[in-house]
Amino acid sequence: MKPIKKKNNSRGQNEMVGFGLIIVLVAVVFIVFLSIYIRKPSETIVDHEANSFVQSLLQYTTVCEEGDFENLTVQRLISHCKDKDICYSNGMDPCIVLNNTIKDLVRESWRVGPENYIKGYSFTINVSDGNSNEQLVNIKEGVTTRNYRLSLQDFGKGWDYTVILFKAYT
Repeated sequence: MKPIKKKNNSRGQNEMVGFGLIIVLVAVVFIVFLSIYIRKPSETIVDHEANSFVQSLLQYTTVCEEGDFENLTVQRLISHCKDKDICYSNGMDPCIVLNNTIKDLVRESWRVGPENYIKGYSFTINVSDGNSNEQLVNIKEGVTTRNYRLSLQDFGKGWDYTVILFKAYT
């Protein structure tokens, strides 16, 4: 009688262990790449469209009038709001006119929603006279994301300056 030879199954087991190690290695590499992607810094784009919008907004004529019955632009209305001057013809508070005008213009120009390219926006106007800082306008709508289009405008003389910051979140 011939002795029965056993088949060597260790080769198949080694291949299975090797395959399992490859799967684990691929999973670790995937997790590392995923964590790098999640930690990616926000993307800020100084945008010509956003800059043009803010420049146009500053030249927009409002319902607030000066003593010579000349309607004020948004840029001049900012100064009137800061100085607490009253609109001549209708006695309105220039800060209320400023906020309402900007809110309407931004809402109509930058449509926000999950189905739109723009997911949200923020628009602020800060003024400083060297001694104090004051926020005249702070308008936000939609959601904020890590990616946004930016416009930063500043103007003024000496210690008296105004900073306008507009972010459109994509």
